[in-house]
Amino acid sequence: MKLSFVSALTLTNLLFSYLVSGLPSPFSLASPLFPRGDEAEWKKSVARGEKLLRGMKADDDEAVRLWDPTGNLKTIQSWLDGECEDNFKEWGYSDDTEQMRKEVDKYCSFDNMNVGDVFKYLGIADRKSWKNVTAAGFTIGVNPKSGTVSFVNRKSPQAQVKALWGRDPTASELPYIQSSSDVAWCFWNRAMKDPGGGDLQNIRHFMATNTVNAETNRLIRRAMKELGKRWPGEEFSMDTDEGKALLGSPNGWSAGYFLMQHKEQLGGNKYTDKVQVFFVSLPWVVFYVKGPDAAPDAAPENMAGIGNGTEDEWIQILAEKYAKMA
Repeated sequence: MKLSFVSALTLTNLLFSYLVSGLPSPFSLASPLFPRGDEAEWKKSVARGEKLLRGMKADDDEAVRLWDPTGNLKTIQSWLDGECEDNFKEWGYSDDTEQMRKEVDKYCSFDNMNVGDVFKYLGIADRKSWKNVTAAGFTIGVNPKSGTVSFVNRKSPQAQVKALWGRDPTASELPYIQSSSDVAWCFWNRAMKDPGGGDLQNIRHFMATNTVNAETNRLIRRAMKELGKRWPGEEFSMDTDEGKALLGSPNGWSAGYFLMQHKEQLGGNKYTDKVQVFFVSLPWVVFYVKGPDAAPDAAPENMAGIGNGTEDEWIQILAEKYAKMA
């Protein structure tokens, strides 16, 4: 299990070496830790975020039309529900054993991270109220009282198999349970059964801690006016390209799918309305949840048919939409 944290620890050590060496700040615009991404990557992430935002706010039928213009898909809701112990066992996953919990708790305690102000703001009164669960290469902290899901470590089965085999696996070689949003939903359900567990519908925050994903960090660099800002950092509405780009990032789309694919269980169309980015040693990203609200106006006809088409198609449509607004 320690190997799951090598990349985060290595990057943290690299940050420390910068700080003691007298070199320019690791958060400067010249820093190799946060290189600038290209325009195509930015536009693709904005488009992906726009699509997720529409899917969260739309009813199931409208979300289906966004994702599958062929009409073959009957629902956007996830087939996976409940605590999922049998599902993990079926696919051979090691699932939250005592040994795994002891190892993970060392990394999930947050005791030495100086995030007291963050926890207070999010309504997390007791750090011990976290339920840290690990399975299938995912480590997720759940705090039902504050309504917070924290993605501490996530490595998909596809990434793990590629690292082991040295090639991309085929679809038939992968388990059905692959996404961190599905795993998070199972863990969120498990937390409800604990004494005083909480309300399944009380999901209020998604938090990505110590972000090491290269693509996400490139998007963070472009979105933020100043890298390295401590709490409260910078906040972006989902009405902005910055907010949508971060929602569409590898560290953001799990929040979108979690809400979009469990509308019935969550009591309606919950959605992310803003995102906050700040630095501890590495970037932390917090998505705030609102809703359910009334469904928004139906997507324009030319947008409703895009479904799982390429992000390039979405980029073109968004460009036309923004041109009309100018």
